[in-house]
Amino acid sequence: MPVPSERYDELFTGLTEQATTRSKKRCLYIHIPFCRVRCTFCNFFQNASSRKLVDDYFDALMNEIEIKSQLEWTQSGLFHAVYIGGGTPTDLSPDQVERLGKAIHASFPLATDCEITLEGRTNRFSDEMFDKALEGGFNRFSFGVQSFDTKVRRSAKRLDDREVVMERLSQLAARDEAPIVIDLLYGLPYQTLDVFEQDLKDYMETGAHGVDLYQLVVSGSAPMLNLVEKGRSEPPASSAEKAAMYEMGVNFMNKHFVKQLSVNHWLVTIESAANTTAWQKPSQK
Repeated sequence: MPVPSERYDELFTGLTEQATTRSKKRCLYIHIPFCRVRCTFCNFFQNASSRKLVDDYFDALMNEIEIKSQLEWTQSGLFHAVYIGGGTPTDLSPDQVERLGKAIHASFPLATDCEITLEGRTNRFSDEMFDKALEGGFNRFSFGVQSFDTKVRRSAKRLDDREVVMERLSQLAARDEAPIVIDLLYGLPYQTLDVFEQDLKDYMETGAHGVDLYQLVVSGSAPMLNLVEKGRSEPPASSAEKAAMYEMGVNFMNKHFVKQLSVNHWLVTIESAANTTAWQKPSQK
């Protein structure tokens, strides 16, 4: 049931004043509500990125972190995971990313094995930003690839073509300084079963350490609906087609020994990495 706006502050304060049972694991989510480009499938677009808007929001966020860190609830137990989502958090500047990471470490009680994830795009994710993020204490990076296929990407208004995305992911994964994981969607316009299979192969080729597979769900004001209605885009895949893609994804991961963590999440293991190396070698026949 939706919470009436006039009761939000009251309920939020009541919840945060409650102590947390120390045996319970907690996760902290911080939102960066900006994107330079709105993808056609996006139901959540809030604000177009501009330097002033991002800077103003970041200053307010730093202040909010300081305030929230002083609440009894905040300090009543450890956080085992922190996730910076969006939007596009990598639209922050490198210095802001570092400051955010350090503020999280200084302000919140973190478990010694706390996973601190920065979400974003490979586009404009420079070596400087990677270095600053690592210095700030981020230890996991999640990039929204959605599809490697250039035609699919352009249709969805994703930045960069296949080769650019693959090269950057390969560079980041090769540094082996933190897990690099990606999101792939299945069911996008122009994304046939063959295209999706190639997406899976491209993921393995980059050396990225994990992948999340999500079915396309389009609703609300997503631009894709209008494009399809006007005949300017192929429709997305049917439910049956998406089911076939998911089955393909599961079978592909099993074949290459990529460990399934949940319905959507997979992680490369030592066995799968060795299998990938062998799979990529040219045949000697």
